[in-house]
Amino acid sequence: MEYLPGGDLFSLLAKHGEFEESCAMFYTACVVLGLEELHRNNILHRDLKPENLMVDRDGYLKIVDYGLSKDAFGIGDRTRTMCGTSYYLAPEIVMRKSYDRAADWWSLGVVIYVMLTYQVRTLSRLSA
Repeated sequence: MEYLPGGDLFSLLAKHGEFEESCAMFYTACVVLGLEELHRNNILHRDLKPENLMVDRDGYLKIVDYGLSKDAFGIGDRTRTMCGTSYYLAPEIVMRKSYDRAADWWSLGVVIYVMLTYQVRTLSRLSA
């Protein structure tokens, strides 16, 4: 297991509040590369959130906590399992419909929003 001394993104947000755009962009790029690697290896993370993004000793974000991930999940595959953290769930998961890799990208979008605004959306906004 890799040592990640920088703590998690949630703690950084709690300490510093919203991030400068350049910082959010750098962290976003780190997560994009991580998600691309997971999806290339047919892994759906399903619980992407600031608490599951850790900072390594060089300042790069790493995706952690694969407890809810689904492996052997190829292109075009869909699943219906309701799991993840409510604030970061894609609408199709909340509506209990089948979903695919796009659910991870939705979660990243919410993480980006949180990094830039230090606000967390609520489930009630999904119906608005």
